[in-house]
Amino acid sequence: MIKVEHLNKYFNRRRQNEYHVINDITIDFGDKGLVTIFGESGCGKTTLLNVIGLMDKFDSGTITIGDDTFKKYQPAKFDEIRNKRIGYIFQNYNLVATKSVYDNVALPLIIVGIKDKEEIDKKVMYALKVVGLDKFKKRNVTMLSGGQQQRVAIARAIAKNPDLIIADEPTGNLDSANTFEIMNIIKEISKERLVILVSHERSIAEHYSDRVIELKDGIVVKDYNNVSSSYSFSDQRNIYLKDYELNTQVSDNSSLNIYDDKKNDTKVDLDIVIRNGEIYIKPKSGSKVHLVDELSETKFIDSSEKEFAESVKKNQNFSLDELGELSSNSKVKKTGYINFFKAIKNAFSGKNRFLKRLKFTFVAFILTTVIFTFNLASIVSKVKVDKKQFLNTSVNTVYVSLSNQESKNQEYIDELVARAKSIEGFKEIRSVETTNAYLGIRINSFYQANRPINVSGYLVDNDKYSTKIINGRDISGDNEMVISKWVAEAILKDSFAKPYGIVSFDDILGLDTAALTGEPGSAPVIIVGICDEESPVTKVSHNIYAALYDGTVTIPDYGYSRGEVTGVFIETTNKELMVQELKKNYQRVYDTVKDGKKTYFKETIEKSMRTLIALGVMTLALALYILLFSRSSMFKKIKDIGILRTVGAKRSDVINIFAGEMFSLTTVTSLIAYIASTAVILFLKFRLNLGVIGVSIFEITPLSFIIGLFLIYGLNIFAGVLPVMTLMGKTPIDIIKKYDI
Repeated sequence: MIKVEHLNKYFNRRRQNEYHVINDITIDFGDKGLVTIFGESGCGKTTLLNVIGLMDKFDSGTITIGDDTFKKYQPAKFDEIRNKRIGYIFQNYNLVATKSVYDNVALPLIIVGIKDKEEIDKKVMYALKVVGLDKFKKRNVTMLSGGQQQRVAIARAIAKNPDLIIADEPTGNLDSANTFEIMNIIKEISKERLVILVSHERSIAEHYSDRVIELKDGIVVKDYNNVSSSYSFSDQRNIYLKDYELNTQVSDNSSLNIYDDKKNDTKVDLDIVIRNGEIYIKPKSGSKVHLVDELSETKFIDSSEKEFAESVKKNQNFSLDELGELSSNSKVKKTGYINFFKAIKNAFSGKNRFLKRLKFTFVAFILTTVIFTFNLASIVSKVKVDKKQFLNTSVNTVYVSLSNQESKNQEYIDELVARAKSIEGFKEIRSVETTNAYLGIRINSFYQANRPINVSGYLVDNDKYSTKIINGRDISGDNEMVISKWVAEAILKDSFAKPYGIVSFDDILGLDTAALTGEPGSAPVIIVGICDEESPVTKVSHNIYAALYDGTVTIPDYGYSRGEVTGVFIETTNKELMVQELKKNYQRVYDTVKDGKKTYFKETIEKSMRTLIALGVMTLALALYILLFSRSSMFKKIKDIGILRTVGAKRSDVINIFAGEMFSLTTVTSLIAYIASTAVILFLKFRLNLGVIGVSIFEITPLSFIIGLFLIYGLNIFAGVLPVMTLMGKTPIDIIKKYDI
C-alpha cells in the first residue's frame, strides 16, 4: 500500500550546515502490520515518518500511497489523502484542550465531511469503547491522565477507519503500565491496518513489532521481520486483588473485604455510616482514603498482575471494519469541512474562538472606524461633483478662453464672434471678466436687518431663453425677473431666510432686488416666477438685459466689460456642435458643464491630497494593528491550528475560520461604529443644516457608504487572515514545530 523509493530530504539545503536527514531510502511497507522505525535521537526516524505521513516536504524520490504516486510535495492532494486515509498518534497527544473527549474524537469525522450526527456518534462511541473511555465521553481532555489522553488520541486516529496509522513515540510520555495498555491497543490495530511507529525504545520495538527498520544518520542500516520477545512492566495504577492477602469480615447486613499488601502495619480504623442507601466513610487514624468508582482511573482487578497481562494480550479483540468505509459514505463532502458562511455562524456562536477579543481591541476597532468614516466623508465632500459647486452659467453655455494677446486683438475677436454666429444653434454671445461671470441678487425685504441675502445668478435675456415655470409666472413687464430653482434654493438656505418667514418657493415670489441697472431712481426688479432650470440662470426682460450690456463695450453690440476681456460666453441650443466646430480654429473651447466638471474634479483632488494621504496612513495603521492582533491571536492558537492540519483540515478551512471570526468581530465593532458615525454626519448635514453657513466638509452618499462598508470589511478580513494565509504556506509539521511540540 505504501512505498517510498530513493527518498531524500535535506535540512539547510545547499548551505554550509547542510544535513542529509533522509538519505536515498527505499522501503515497501506493505498493507498491514506493525512496522517500527527504530534508532537513536537525530537519526531521521521522525522526519521520515512525517514525510511518509504527508505532513512534510521531501527533496527527491517518490512516495506511493495506493494508486497515487508523488514526486514532490502537493499540499492540496496531501491534505485530501491525510483527511481520509491516515490517522495520527503523537507523543504529546495533540488534543484540543477546550474540547471534550467526544468532540476530540469526532473532529476528524467532521473535517472529513460527515454530516449525519448519528453516524458520527456511532463511530465515536465505538472508537472510545475500543480504548476503554466510552464512559468519559463528556469529560474535558485536560481532566484526564496522560495514558487516558493518549487513548483519546488513538480513538481519534481510528474513528475514520484509516488505511494507515502513524504513531510518533506514542508511549514517550507514559509510564510502563500505560505503555503496556497503549501498545496492546496499537498492536491489535495492526492486525487489520498498517501501523508505522517511531520509537527509540528497543524493548518496545522487539516485543510488539512485526518488522523493525533501523536508521542511522538518515540511512536504513537494518530492515528485518521481528520475532516478539517478552515485555515486562509493573502496573502501579490498578490494584490486582489476587496479589494481596484477603481478610473478610461478615455481619448480618454487611460484608467487608480487606486486602493487605503486608508492606507495613497500617491498621484499618474507619467510621462507616449507611444512610438512605449511601455509604459515608471517615478515617480515624489519619490514613489517606481513595474512593474508587466506575469513573476512577484506578480499577480493582480480580486477578494477579501477571495473569491479567496475559489475558489482556489474549482477549483484547476489536475490528475497525465495524467503523465502515468513508469512501462508501454518500454523506461525505469532497470540499472543506467549513466554508466562510459556516465560519461566520460559528464565530458568532463562539464555537471557533481563535481570535482573543480584548476590551482594548474593541475600543481600537471602534475608534479607527470612526476616524476612517469622517475622513472618508471629508474626501467625498471634496470629490463629489455637483453642478452647483462649479457651474456659474447656464447649462447651454460654451466658454472660449482668450489669452492676453488675443483679448487685445479686435480682429481676432470679431472673427470668433462671426464664427460662433455661423454655427447652427447659436443664440447670443457676450464677453465676461473672470470676476463678472454672474451678478449678485439682493433681497430688499431684509435691509432692515442690515443683512441682505446675497445669491448668485447668471443673467439671460428672457426673449432668447425659454424655461418651464414651476412657481409663479413668466415675465410680463420690464421690472420683473424669473429665477431658477437653484437660486431659489440658495435663498431658502440662507440663515436669514427662515427668521423672516421665507421657508418655501411661494414665499420668495414678490421679493425684489436692488435696481440691476444701477441707474439713480430706477425701479427695483421683482421676482415673479421660479423656473425648473438646473443652473444659476436668472431671466430678466430684454430691456433690462440690454441696459446691463450697454455702455463701454469691448465686443461691440455683444456684451459688456469694465476691464480686459478674458473670454466669451456663447449661448447655444447645440453645445456639442458648437464645441466641435470652434475647436477646429480655437484651442481653448470648453463645455461649461462637461469640461467644468473635469476641471473642478481635478482641482478638488489636488486640494484633497492631504486628506487622502491622512486616510491612507490611518488605513495602513489600522491594517497593521489588525495584522499584529491577528498574528498574536494566531500564535496563541497555533497548537489548535496544527492539530486541525494534522488531522486533515485543509488550508482553506483554517483560513475560513479566521475570516469568519474577523467578520463577526468587525460586525460587533466596526459596523456599529460606522453606522453611528454616518448617522452623526447626516445629522450635522440635514438637521443642523451646516451647509448654509459654509460648513459642508463632510458628505455621505449611498455609493460612498457602500464603498466604505466594503473597505472596512475587506480591510479587516484581509489583514486578519493574512498571517494565517502565510502560515498555511507551511507544512503541517512546520506548524507543529512552531508550537515546539
